[in-house]
Amino acid sequence: ATVGSDRVLITGVVRRDATNPVNQRYYNSLIALPIRDGAPDLAGASIYDKHRLVPFGEFTPLGGMLARAAENFGLVALTNIGDGYSAGPGPATLDSVPGVPPFAPQICYESIFPGFTPRAGDRPEWILNVSNDAWFGALVGPIQGFNQARYRAIEEGLPLIRAATGGVTGVVDPYGRITARARAGVDAVVDSPLPVALAPTIYSLVGNAVYIFVVAGAFALGWPRRRR
Repeated sequence: ATVGSDRVLITGVVRRDATNPVNQRYYNSLIALPIRDGAPDLAGASIYDKHRLVPFGEFTPLGGMLARAAENFGLVALTNIGDGYSAGPGPATLDSVPGVPPFAPQICYESIFPGFTPRAGDRPEWILNVSNDAWFGALVGPIQGFNQARYRAIEEGLPLIRAATGGVTGVVDPYGRITARARAGVDAVVDSPLPVALAPTIYSLVGNAVYIFVVAGAFALGWPRRRR
């Protein structure tokens, strides 16, 4: 009733894969849920499972070996879900959400990693980053997370929308400029048009190869001088 009919609710959920009753898997997920006639349309929902998980926050690294050692020191996954969450298959573009242009979902700190947006034929029209920053409190974390996400818009030439509980919610154009924002820790609604994406950027075409080329070139130019 709050969302209204003929709209889409995009939110975070914990998803359980019960196809294997012996070894059930849990995922930190995003769901795009159409609302039709005041009721959720589960059959028409689109789901993205988080791929980049937080060590010890969402899973215990190195499987049972480190898990047993960590448990002896009280270092268990903070999720308290068995061995933690399972990782999803990787970056994706959700292109079948009714009335919503194709977008690349990124959950929490996935937005601090470059090159996490699909490219070529799967290139989205915008990036959506959802996060729960409330655990940062009134520190610099929420602002830092928002600013790091802005670099993803610049790299890919795509607008970015960030919705963060307890954090900075806002809209960023493909040049990294903030077009709308709500401050961290404030209950607010941000209503803003979606900026238009740019043509694919150099980074979106070649990725980190440009940085490798620059570093290799600098090393090659400096090598003869070091030898002398």
